[in-house]
Amino acid sequence: MKRSLTFALFLGILLGIYSCETPQSGNSMSHIDRNLPDPPMAEKKDSILAIHGDTRVDPYFWMRLSDDQKTAETPDAQAQKVRDYLNAENDYTNAAMKHTEAFQTKLYDEIVGRIKQTDESVPYFENGYWYYNKYEEGKEYPI
Repeated sequence: MKRSLTFALFLGILLGIYSCETPQSGNSMSHIDRNLPDPPMAEKKDSILAIHGDTRVDPYFWMRLSDDQKTAETPDAQAQKVRDYLNAENDYTNAAMKHTEAFQTKLYDEIVGRIKQTDESVPYFENGYWYYNKYEEGKEYPI
């Protein structure tokens, strides 16, 4: 998780820097395909939520799914509508970011190349047990 969040942070910063470069730098953004589809717009249905004497309106509350809806083999109408909207968002994002795919791959490889693949923290004693974090090569999460 730590590595995924770190990667996401670096990717966001570097993509922001990459997209702000001036045309004089040779990386003009004029090559971006401006014929993108319109971004998907989520439907707004006002839901009034009141708790602890505070009332607020959440126009996107309809997107909230229960655990049963999320894990059902056959999605109900609401779950299918939410999935369709999220898939439309993903398709739009992929189309909008298509021009950065080579850069994303290069950036990812650069970041992974700088991360120590096999790493271990210093053990510490707490509540009668020794604790430490250990990463093994090829694995995403600590042991």
